Amino acid sequence: MTCLVTGGTGMVGRHLQEIMPDAIYLGSADCNLADDGAVEVFFQKHKPESVIHLAAKVGGIMQNISSPADFFDANIKMNSNVLIAAKRHGVKNFLAILSTCMYPDVADTYPLTEEDIHKGPPAPANFSYAYTKRCMAVQIDAYNKQYGLDYSYLIPCNLYGENDNFEDSNKSHF
Repeated sequence: MTCLVTGGTGMVGRHLQEIMPDAIYLGSADCNLADDGAVEVFFQKHKPESVIHLAAKVGGIMQNISSPADFFDANIKMNSNVLIAAKRHGVKNFLAILSTCMYPDVADTYPLTEEDIHKGPPAPANFSYAYTKRCMAVQIDAYNKQYGLDYSYLIPCNLYGENDNFEDSNKSHF
């Protein structure tokens, strides 16, 4: 089965390469996922049967605060373009990795559950980025409902570690 990993040269993608060496690892230098035409050409050429969607414009809190439109525009385009292409090309397995920042900033009860995702706005510092992650979940749920797909998403607690950007505190997760 041909597996495409978007964001394959990023922090999580590099670790996946160790356990899934035969997948196609796509980095931003290989294809501009915000360009729907480029995404279509890539899918036509490689014909993936499954997709692990890791790609995102990411940064630290300071970048999220200072450039909210940049984060929203890039991420909403990438998410939609990859999901639309996956559906169009008959991808059977689709998994998107989201972010806990999509959860409400303040909640009535803890721990938070998946049912709590839309019960309030995300934290102001990550607001635009967080909403693109919420939108990805909504879009996958909509595709599953309308098209009878069985696409999935995971919401990891937090991601940081080897291969993260520690050189610039404005871009690091930690």
